[in-house]
Amino acid sequence: MILERRMAARGLRAKPSAPLLLAVALLLACQPAAAPTASDTAQSGPAHTSKSLVIAIVGDLGPFVLQIQGRAGTSAGELDLAVNQWLVDYDERATARPMLAAELPSRERGTWLVRPDGSMQTIYRLRPGVTWHDGHPFTAQDLVFSWRVFSDPDLPVSKSVVGLTSAMTAVDDHTIAIEWKTTYPGAGTLAVSDIVPLPRHLIESAYLADLEQFQRLPYWTEQFAGVGPYQVAEYNEGSHLILRAYPGFYKGIAKIDRIEVKFLGGSPAIVASLLAGSIDGALPGVVEFDGARTLQQEWEGAGKRPLIIMQPESWRYVAVQFRDPVVREVFDVRVRRALLHAIDREAISAALTDGLGPVSQAPPPPSDPRWDGWGRDVVAQYPYDPRQSERLLAEAGWRRGGGGNLTGASGGPLSLPLWTNTDSETTKTISIIGDYWNQVGAQVEQTVVPVALYRDTQYRASFPAFLYAGITASDQNFMNRVAPRACPSAETRWQGQNLGCYQNAEVQRIIDGFAGALEPAEQRELWRGFIKAVTEDLPVLPMYYRLSATVFREGITGVMGQTTPQTRGSWNIAEWDVQK
Repeated sequence: MILERRMAARGLRAKPSAPLLLAVALLLACQPAAAPTASDTAQSGPAHTSKSLVIAIVGDLGPFVLQIQGRAGTSAGELDLAVNQWLVDYDERATARPMLAAELPSRERGTWLVRPDGSMQTIYRLRPGVTWHDGHPFTAQDLVFSWRVFSDPDLPVSKSVVGLTSAMTAVDDHTIAIEWKTTYPGAGTLAVSDIVPLPRHLIESAYLADLEQFQRLPYWTEQFAGVGPYQVAEYNEGSHLILRAYPGFYKGIAKIDRIEVKFLGGSPAIVASLLAGSIDGALPGVVEFDGARTLQQEWEGAGKRPLIIMQPESWRYVAVQFRDPVVREVFDVRVRRALLHAIDREAISAALTDGLGPVSQAPPPPSDPRWDGWGRDVVAQYPYDPRQSERLLAEAGWRRGGGGNLTGASGGPLSLPLWTNTDSETTKTISIIGDYWNQVGAQVEQTVVPVALYRDTQYRASFPAFLYAGITASDQNFMNRVAPRACPSAETRWQGQNLGCYQNAEVQRIIDGFAGALEPAEQRELWRGFIKAVTEDLPVLPMYYRLSATVFREGITGVMGQTTPQTRGSWNIAEWDVQK
């Protein structure tokens, strides 16, 4: 028919012969298969009732996958695993499982080689039959191209893991070999956002032509093509995004056919939309805790059973200044222990999270499935105990003076500077901490640092004694906050997450040990040593865990929030369903 139409268009007529028909049939058989469409799938199977879902994020979309400009003010990153995939992900039990990989690298199978000099090679075999949203086959060459992009020194993207590698090569269309500069325990479970597939056939020419223009391609938003369960169907800047289930997804078509993502201004607007029924849910971190509790109360009060998941997301702690503190006594561990005993952290959790936010005795949250075997029994405990606090302060030379105020060895009044950044939760918390420290006789100078100053890394690292702050809960974040070599200084251009410049050779030795710890048993012993050391010496004072809420109306099933170690709220989005 194609040949006949071309001839007719030229004013020619021909009666096709049997040999000609056979030739045309053979020609068509050699053409690449077109990407399957939703209509194709519907026609080939039983009748299907279309299902749709409306969710919201804060702010506009920003770029998928390529976080060049960051995503400040938006929660769009939670959608990455809806449209694309990683090599590996983690389930709700913190178990690593292959995603695009067909299997995890293994030293027993010879796909994970550790050399005497500490360098490594990992071989990842890829799932067959994976296709991009345009139907083009996904191959190892796509990952090699992606590695070139993310390791490009002229591209300002995260290199947290790709920076540990020296090369990636395609062994064949479904196998990659990654060369590692050093031993890295996570090399066999690459659930990371800086080693993700990019479609070489669509964007390589743009990358080679103009790196600046490459970063502004419409590919990263409205023209995005990935290998995830959903493909971009429509993008309206400042308004919404529409995702449609990709029929060619390697795990089978997603249960929900259409997902509309609305871009709203913040938690109050999203809560109002959920109560009004104009949206069905919100991904992790989109609705603030108070808003999630309001929704829960309103819905349950109306006899409904919403899906609301509260998960520890941000570790809150008080950093101690060791560089040149104005209160020299903070070098005495008895003082640090006394100040922690003086705070009722259960009361902080009750005031800010209705008691749902776990009190932190150590960096990892108690909800972490690894926690029982990785340190719970070695944690030094500091329950709220004002008498114990006063006893330790007295041992350190601090006494109650006139009016009940503490005085130091010099006899002068004791003043504790306590800084934080501008945020409703942080300002409430330092007020509570200040009240507790006042009760044991300390005078607390509370300072809320303006945003512009807080972003100045040198200024932030100059806090005079104590700094209340928070970080996203992750193993590496915990270690970086106390790693001696992560001390910011003029030599590092004030980069480094150990803001108080804590120094402890044993802690650094343990942290260094993680780089070469490939066996779970060895990792477990290192974690136990790390947790024991930091809870006994208290380089930071652990407070509690701020919660992230995932909120959906009644009738939405399969949503499980984020996982540990953290991935994305969309990690299992293909399994979500709408029951009513």
